Amino acid sequence: MGAFFNDRKQAAAPSPFSPSQATVPPRTDAQFAAQSATLALPGTLVGSGTTAALQGLFGTMFGAGRAKSGDELMCKAPTPTKSGDELMCKAPVKSGMDLMCKAEDKPKTGLGSYQVVPDDFVGPLQPNQLRQSQYDDLKKYDFDQFKVVGPDFKGKLDKEQMTQEQFEKLTQAWINIQGGTGMKITGDVKEQETFRRMMRDSMGDSPTMRNLISDIGNDTDNKHTVEAKVGRSQPGVFVDSFASNEIDLNDIEQFQKAPRQGHENEATQGEQLAHFLSERRAALTSADPSDFEAAHQKGTDTHNAYRTERGQSEETSATGYRKNGKEYVVFKYKDGTQHEMELDNKNDISRMIPP
Repeated sequence: MGAFFNDRKQAAAPSPFSPSQATVPPRTDAQFAAQSATLALPGTLVGSGTTAALQGLFGTMFGAGRAKSGDELMCKAPTPTKSGDELMCKAPVKSGMDLMCKAEDKPKTGLGSYQVVPDDFVGPLQPNQLRQSQYDDLKKYDFDQFKVVGPDFKGKLDKEQMTQEQFEKLTQAWINIQGGTGMKITGDVKEQETFRRMMRDSMGDSPTMRNLISDIGNDTDNKHTVEAKVGRSQPGVFVDSFASNEIDLNDIEQFQKAPRQGHENEATQGEQLAHFLSERRAALTSADPSDFEAAHQKGTDTHNAYRTERGQSEETSATGYRKNGKEYVVFKYKDGTQHEMELDNKNDISRMIPP
């Protein structure tokens, strides 16, 4: 740094301390230091001088007490400013591009990708818009918790992941179902909410269930509307009734949401919903809606796809029998295991005997 100041001292440019410096003999270091101490302005870079003199003028900015670069000494201001000098001497940056550009935000995905408008918004909604009540309902059922990948995702989706396109399709289906399109849910309001919660819980880790709900909810043909008459302990109903479209929530709640440790092959709530919803849709979209056997096979295929996602063995049969005056239903699986259920006099599940 001494050489730097000496170079500045020998320069031909006029000094702020002597307008005629170019025509007079150079000053000695002692003369320069004395003059600097008297005339120097705070924060002004001046000629050269001894180390002691410069330390007196600039404090710890120069000398052994602080080792800084020449650029910082040139640009350091006594107080923070927003001048060009300060901007030039800001702390080191990673690259020139950091100063020139700001990184673009990644595209938003999932529920956060929508613009929310008031319920009294006039005009058709754009694809990326939701009314406030629609958004609130989706949030209530944890649509903000779905795992939606961005457009830059590469690789195979796992069972909990979906693309933005798939999420938007599922979201629209859910909104439609809430309005009675694709599926008409009837019964006590609280029980309707319970049933919707069951559907939502079964979709989080199941592409099969998400696709089924998307297909049902986005089908605007009134002839294909699935009836879901929810209730509890309806006479003669075990889980659901194909003939009456009734759904017994008491029975469904007897099943676990996910297989328990030690009972990895047991039947779950999600597969029951997948079965009868798929069964009903298959009947309604077929040439003969009354053909139970064909519809039932489709329901079995769908609920086995749901089981496969969980690493469970496929169901091969579902039959009933009577023993010691009691009714039983047994689901048999491909690996030889079975899930047995004992029913009470209301046809409700009273005891589970899982594999």
